[in-house]
Amino acid sequence: MSLFAVVNGALIQIIMASRVCYGLSNQNWLPEFFGKVSTKTHTPINATVIIAIAIIVAALWFPMVTLANATTDLLLVVFSLVNFSLIRIKQRGGSAENIFEVPIAVPVTGLVTCVAFMLFQTASLLF
Repeated sequence: MSLFAVVNGALIQIIMASRVCYGLSNQNWLPEFFGKVSTKTHTPINATVIIAIAIIVAALWFPMVTLANATTDLLLVVFSLVNFSLIRIKQRGGSAENIFEVPIAVPVTGLVTCVAFMLFQTASLLF
């Protein structure tokens, strides 16, 4: 069962990271190469291939425990940034029709929780 979880986690990382690279390319933060979309599948093909290669190399190079810890750390950073971004958006104000909105307490709680987990993980490595 854990093998399926690892494979599923790797697949999610490939999909997420390639979409992030695609988005950053569209914002001109990464080269245009990462923004190329396949005409057949309508997916960011170059970004997907590069990220898949990077994940395969990492999986062959590093121990599983290191990869699991790195994945956890990366996801906590991403969730922290998402929650922080939502807080900033809510502070700016404004509203749109037919948009799901959450109270400010939700992203604040998410940010505090993610930061607390990161601090706990860092403390556990130090002690």
